[in-house]
Amino acid sequence: RALEQYHHALTDHNVQIFVRRGGPNYQEGLRVMREIADTLGLNMHIFGPETHMTSVVAMALGKIPIPNDTASSETAINRRGSLFEMGDSQISTPAGRASPILE
Repeated sequence: RALEQYHHALTDHNVQIFVRRGGPNYQEGLRVMREIADTLGLNMHIFGPETHMTSVVAMALGKIPIPNDTASSETAINRRGSLFEMGDSQISTPAGRASPILE
C-alpha cells in the first residue's frame, strides 16, 4: 500500500529501491514485488536468496555494480560471490570466497 500511495514521490525523486527476499514463499513475494515495480514504474532492484544481503547493501551504496537484469535471479550474485571476482575490489575469506572491500 505504501508503494502505491507514494509512487509519484518515489519516481519524482528517482529513488532506487533494493529488495532481497528469502524464506518461506519467497518466490511468490519476489513475483509480487516485480509486478508492483512494473505496474508503478518504480526503480526497483529485486534479488532472491541466492544473493547475499551484504552484496545488496554494497550495490545500494554504489560499491559494486548492479547486475543489468536483476529481475532474473540467475543473473544476480550467486552464493559463491562470482560478482566479486573482479580486479582489486576483493579480499579472500577463510572459506575461499571473495568479499568486497567497502571503502
